[in-house]
Amino acid sequence: MEKKYYWLKLGDDFFKSKEIKKLRKVAGGDSYTVVYLKMLLLAIRQNNRLYFEGIEDTFVKELALELDETVENVEVTVSFLQRTGLLVVTDESQYEYMLTQCDEMVGSETDAARRKRRSRQKKLMEERQKTLPDEKRSEGQLLLTKEKKENSYTKDFEDFWRIYPRKREKGSAYKKYTARLNEGYRSEELLKAAKAYADEVSKRHTEEKFIKHPKTFLSDALPFLDYLNTAQEDGSNEVIEDGTNPFKGR
Repeated sequence: MEKKYYWLKLGDDFFKSKEIKKLRKVAGGDSYTVVYLKMLLLAIRQNNRLYFEGIEDTFVKELALELDETVENVEVTVSFLQRTGLLVVTDESQYEYMLTQCDEMVGSETDAARRKRRSRQKKLMEERQKTLPDEKRSEGQLLLTKEKKENSYTKDFEDFWRIYPRKREKGSAYKKYTARLNEGYRSEELLKAAKAYADEVSKRHTEEKFIKHPKTFLSDALPFLDYLNTAQEDGSNEVIEDGTNPFKGR
């Protein structure tokens, strides 16, 4: 059977929700929040549901066994989730439970889809390298190897830096910026992605601590592509709020 990968797409307002705020204010609340997150991770592989199979005397004990958490912590968490409607019983026998937030937070990708996505990215970079003139193709490498004064950056990067919504570790960001140029991405594209991300941050009123560091935005995982592709699809810098992953590394 083909392997499938799952992940949670937590909104940047997850910890701002009244339910989670209330849970964390309870003594030991951070531990209960971790239990809830582990329940979500377990459920996304099971159609957003948790099942009681009768291995233990109760659902709570069996869930604690599966999550490697104490029965007491799981009991408090389950009780809270049921009171707030985040966990509901879906059958009279109480053998099936559904996490109501899970459906909007789940993401998945088959192994084949992951390979195709990586192959498309590699092909795109190769095509970009072929179409760029020699002087442009080596632009990023020249920027890294050229002797320059300390804290001196290119105009294109300074434009990117001015637009980007969080100013942290400029030198590291510049290295990632030039690395992306080496791969064939144009400075105009990186600027467009930065503008799209800045628009999203402004629209959502994202707290600074949740905004990606620029070196992360330009990292080898290419998270900026999400914003470049969105901008290209609609012909603007508007970002569609489609649940992008805020747990990507900052």
